[in-house]
Amino acid sequence: MKSLLLIVLSLVIVATRAGADCTQFILVSTTDFSSGSTSSIDLGTAVPTSNVESIHSDAVIRYYNGLAYALNRTGADNIQILDPCDNFDTVNQFSTGNGSNPQDIVFISPTVAYVSRYELGTVLKMNPQTGATLGTINVGAFADADGIPEMNQMFRFGDRLYVTLQRLDRANFYSPTDHSSVVIIDLDTDTVVDADPIAGGVQAITLVRTNPYSEVNYRTVGTTPMAYFSCVGFFGLLDGGVVQFDLTNPATQTVILTESAAGGDILDVEIVSPTKGFAVIATPSFTTELIAFNPSTGVKIGATMYAPGGYDLADIEPSPLGLLV
Repeated sequence: MKSLLLIVLSLVIVATRAGADCTQFILVSTTDFSSGSTSSIDLGTAVPTSNVESIHSDAVIRYYNGLAYALNRTGADNIQILDPCDNFDTVNQFSTGNGSNPQDIVFISPTVAYVSRYELGTVLKMNPQTGATLGTINVGAFADADGIPEMNQMFRFGDRLYVTLQRLDRANFYSPTDHSSVVIIDLDTDTVVDADPIAGGVQAITLVRTNPYSEVNYRTVGTTPMAYFSCVGFFGLLDGGVVQFDLTNPATQTVILTESAAGGDILDVEIVSPTKGFAVIATPSFTTELIAFNPSTGVKIGATMYAPGGYDLADIEPSPLGLLV
């Protein structure tokens, strides 16, 4: 792809496939808003290779079992599989449903995966090797008044699949509504789990902040497994934060970094130790910055680490070499 403007959409850091003649590397999805591509960077040598395979202009990358999966989102509605050990060639590509806008994929096994679909009310269960549909799980009951729950990121913990629902008002410029949610799905039965058996009906988890935005990651606090992610609320208002909840009791939630303390909308977050985390923020002046913070205290650490001056920072990932990419 030849362009003067190349925007990074996502990063994925992948490990060497056992027995294969390829190295550890960073795979980057990029766009110029009319076409998309991928580039790689060798983790050992830091040597980049540009435009290794074309993808959609709106895509993010996930990695599983030696293969990279491009979720080709708005206007493409498909998943494209790239083989890092075969020059990143596309080895398969299949639809997630017309107008579905896939956002995330969680792999259960080489033949079972779940896909969140932003424009629909059902999570897709499918075979990630062939693209065959294995079923759907309806989460439309947890939508706001416009009928679409805006399912976004997912993660697995044990026999449960967690799906974040932004619940945005499409008639009001996709503004947050009264609350956002997390739906829990039982992977043994493909049914929604009631998060509050005391209340009537089947309940989702109501989040303490609105508009869950970043990928979901894990950490252990003491002996307790935790999930954490950013919620941006209204863009331009300091009303969001990094939400962390106890995976043994998801109703127990803590905001471990507020947007007021961070200085902007929190677009992405990574925690590398009990006292060190990093976040990408969008400032009120519409620039992006990288900051460090203490997850135990919710306090920003030192001065801003990196401020390129524009709206430039999209994604951060820790590498096996102890580097933040």
